[in-house]
Amino acid sequence: MQQRRRSSVLVDLIILAIVVGGGYLAYLTHNELLDWYYLRDYQPPARIAQLADQAGMTDKGRKLFYRANPTIDNSRQQLVADCKIQNDKTIELGCYLSNDKIFLLDITDPALLGEMTVTAAHETLHAVYDRLGQGEKKRLNSLLEAEATKLSDDKLTERLSDYDKLEPGERDNELHSILGSEFAGLSPELEAYYAKYFSNRSQVVAYSRQFNQTFDGLHEQIIVLDAEIKAAKTQMNALLAAGNVPGYNAMVPGINAKINSYNSKVELYNRYASSLLGAESAAASQ
Repeated sequence: MQQRRRSSVLVDLIILAIVVGGGYLAYLTHNELLDWYYLRDYQPPARIAQLADQAGMTDKGRKLFYRANPTIDNSRQQLVADCKIQNDKTIELGCYLSNDKIFLLDITDPALLGEMTVTAAHETLHAVYDRLGQGEKKRLNSLLEAEATKLSDDKLTERLSDYDKLEPGERDNELHSILGSEFAGLSPELEAYYAKYFSNRSQVVAYSRQFNQTFDGLHEQIIVLDAEIKAAKTQMNALLAAGNVPGYNAMVPGINAKINSYNSKVELYNRYASSLLGAESAAASQ
């Protein structure tokens, strides 16, 4: 009888261990289980699947992108509302919300279209970072900060400084997305890490560079032309004051050409700005 009672207790302990072990396993894999449940019948819209293809997402990256049920907002106003953007003059082209949700601005201008792919990759990397354990985040943050120091990029430093002010505590979260979607030739450790989510990350980086050259580069050209025109006008006024009319006249064709170039570039820049910010916000930011 005693032996039978011991056997019964042993069986109860084994069952308890299985239940507890199963519960612990379910806890460890709850994201995977929820992903499977959500994605079992998920069919991505054609444009969403196209963005994943263009970003070169691996199965793992694609799963996290689709799991966030990415939605394309047709207007800047809708994106501002969905993403709760406080400053609607800031060029934010998408967002990842903590409830597994990604919103992307619909960019229709052919010259800027590739930036939608960059934004999709950027926001997907927020979803990746959101799921990292504290130990993995700590290890990864060290790699990210070391890489940012090595890059010594003034624009990156300025962006990170802005994040420190506007989103305290989110610096490494943003750095994780920025480096992964905008910078090539990272450390071997980071390249191996990002390769889990992108099979051809260089394509995403190429889209980012194209956008920078097209939009930011155009803005820089306008600034340079503006300075050149002002300097030329100062020189021409000095020639007139000195009575040097021939010298003044000689400069007229050159400054007219610069003014025409300036006006055409400003018109193009305004078109791009309207595409990204909406017509009213773009006008207000002039």
